[in-house]
Amino acid sequence: MFDGINTLDDVEVKGKTVLVRIDINSGIGEDGKIINNPRFVASGVTIKELASKGAKVVLLAHQGRPGDDEFRSLKEHAEFLSQETGLEVRFVRDVIGPVALDRIKEMRGGDVILLENVRFLAEENLEADAKSASKSVYVQKLAACAEMYVNDAFSVSHRGQASLVGFPSLLPSFAGRSMQRELTAVDTLLGHEKEAVFLLGGMKLKEVLDIISAMCKHGKASKILLAGMPALLFLKAKGLNLGEKNEEIFTSHNGEEFLSLAKELWKNYLEIIATPVDVAVDIDTKRKEYSVLDLPLNYIIRDIGVKTIKNYAEIIKSAKTVFAKGVPGEFEKREFSLGTKELGKALTETKAFTVMGGGAWSTAFKEFNLDQTKISHVSLSGGALLEALSGKKLPGVEALRQKQG
Repeated sequence: MFDGINTLDDVEVKGKTVLVRIDINSGIGEDGKIINNPRFVASGVTIKELASKGAKVVLLAHQGRPGDDEFRSLKEHAEFLSQETGLEVRFVRDVIGPVALDRIKEMRGGDVILLENVRFLAEENLEADAKSASKSVYVQKLAACAEMYVNDAFSVSHRGQASLVGFPSLLPSFAGRSMQRELTAVDTLLGHEKEAVFLLGGMKLKEVLDIISAMCKHGKASKILLAGMPALLFLKAKGLNLGEKNEEIFTSHNGEEFLSLAKELWKNYLEIIATPVDVAVDIDTKRKEYSVLDLPLNYIIRDIGVKTIKNYAEIIKSAKTVFAKGVPGEFEKREFSLGTKELGKALTETKAFTVMGGGAWSTAFKEFNLDQTKISHVSLSGGALLEALSGKKLPGVEALRQKQG
């Protein structure tokens, strides 16, 4: 994905006004305040580098979506960025009005400002191609104040929004360090033909099927290890009856919608796709393990079994590259945490290049005191990473390949 994309290694930034699109979108705590998260740290790497080299750093970011409870100002975000970077990140309650434009003109080398939530502008909330976005009033005004643009927001680069696709045709454009790490991870996973192992759990089916389809059809996967809802889908695709309670859960997640595709994939790639050989069920909150040959079971499946865990762990430890997205079981419940804990340990012990989707896996690593620094790359993106791995082009990334003008 890196072909034709320049990084910060390719430019002199001293004295230049640099527009930097970051993603610091955060959850809201019970106290109604923004929750600190790893995105502030990741964005801070690029911010600190640019500021230390004498750039005038103008940050563009969003919080929430119009109409939802998390749609709000970025004032608190500026405070978190100041804490994480050790710099004074000044908040400007404006995006393209006179206040914002004056603040940008007044900046000196090393200064950092964070403009207000870009999604407060109607133009930012429309999907557009690069040419149309570059002609918007919003992009035109900010581009006129800057000398270069940096996209450091891989996690939202699957969207064709103005702050992501509009500037590269007007300004020299570069990938920030967080973007660079994400693209490198994708290239590494996709570059090892027939050597990558994919551990796919959790509850989402469409994204998982997109990855399985792309990796199998393009010969990129040596093994796909399924757990969670994806495992139930493929057990059904093999013709197994899950039992009434599990069938109800499967149906509630629209599983039937994806069953025909799963059957096709299983038929064509059964040597690559691995399903559990045993499962752990919930009997009065106690763990009890059964072979999948014992299906249907009138108990809810909450984890993979010991034999499956051992098999999957051995495959992970002998792999050259591993991608993990979605945990194997309901690790929040101690009785059903074994699969997540043991495969998490395997991810830290393998010599493979490992890429781990954040979210549940990051939470599990903290829960079980597993060393996340042993993971080669922890991705902070969700949909963008999955779309990239499934072979789709990301508008924000593709825009970086455009030539100015």
